[in-house]
Amino acid sequence: MNTPRGSSVAPQPEPRLGDVLARAPLPAVASLLALPGRARGVLLRDWSVKVARRYGAAMLTAVGRELAAPLRAVGDEPTSQAFVPIGLPLALHVVLAQLAHSGDFTALREPLVADGLQQLPALGRVGLRVAGPARILAASPKLHAALYDKGRVELEVGADAELPALRVEGGGLFSEPHWQAEQLWALDALMEVCGWPGGWRAADQPTAVVFHPPGAAAAANGRG
Repeated sequence: MNTPRGSSVAPQPEPRLGDVLARAPLPAVASLLALPGRARGVLLRDWSVKVARRYGAAMLTAVGRELAAPLRAVGDEPTSQAFVPIGLPLALHVVLAQLAHSGDFTALREPLVADGLQQLPALGRVGLRVAGPARILAASPKLHAALYDKGRVELEVGADAELPALRVEGGGLFSEPHWQAEQLWALDALMEVCGWPGGWRAADQPTAVVFHPPGAAAAANGRG
């Protein structure tokens, strides 16, 4: 297409890395449920209420049917401190993407972020803004250790960096692009709550979050 002389075309914004990763082919639910490790039940907090509220009772029944065995093993609504298979929370989201969004995992970004922010009281939002993104990122290693019995998160602080980078160590679940996408969506939302709108773009990934082994995140950015 020829651009008329004297006119300009606005540059397209760089896609958010989370959205890029979320477009990877969906993993098999069985492979996620077979991953070694455990996660805390808080990651499944009120899952049935959220699904029913957003998608209806019929979708809740369909999701429950797809994940009947693992949910029966941990209880349909596990307590926050209970252990569940490490891949079960992501498996739930994959099933939702398949059944409710024709396999489009990116469609889950807004509802997942909305659910997360809804659990954050107004005073919590004020506290996040006061604390600022650096202190929030500094808490990430302890948060990861509280949620998972595999992998770890480390901070990498550069001499000239305004914010520390997060280094996520571990294979298995943590090298799965859709899990990585969810973490970046959550961090984007926290940054906006803290007054840093726009989130992290794909080009920013090496200085913001590093997944090791790099896997899909590197491939999404054209880096090996």
